[in-house]
Amino acid sequence: CAHWSNPQFMAYLYQTYRGAETPVPKTQRKVQERPSRPADFEQIQADRDRIGKLAEEFALRWEMRRLVAAGMDKQADRIRDRRAYPRDGYDFLSFSSPSQRRYIEVKAVRQTAPGVWRFFLSENEYAKSRSDTIQGHYFFYLVRFDGKGQPIECKSEEAGALLHESKMPTAVFRIECALDF
Repeated sequence: CAHWSNPQFMAYLYQTYRGAETPVPKTQRKVQERPSRPADFEQIQADRDRIGKLAEEFALRWEMRRLVAAGMDKQADRIRDRRAYPRDGYDFLSFSSPSQRRYIEVKAVRQTAPGVWRFFLSENEYAKSRSDTIQGHYFFYLVRFDGKGQPIECKSEEAGALLHESKMPTAVFRIECALDF
């Protein structure tokens, strides 16, 4: 009987059912010894908030221009801002055509290797993008920044197609365990 670890089993499932290559995380890694530096979590969060807001505003302007260029001026005025409703799982509700809704989730992207870009997706955003009611109409608006921290480009990608072609390594583990306090 083979002894499978959870990461090995998940990699097997991804490869078998999604056709995606998912590296099997090693459960024991050699930790690199580096000097520790204190982290300024307030500044880190402030920077993330600033980048997120800049990306969202840039993407909203980009979407308004897209609608006007497509001859949908009336729809450009009807874009609904859903950022205050995180359970919706998207930032803006727009239109792909005058009668077809477009669900937009804005993400700031960072290049990790030549031609490879990274962004983070919540479990809720992932579930919404895959739901039967909006699948195929959910788009990631991926915003690239310059070296000075300013947004310079927005790219629209249909979520299902992008996720199908992407690697999704586990970035966070949720631990549920029984404790007796």
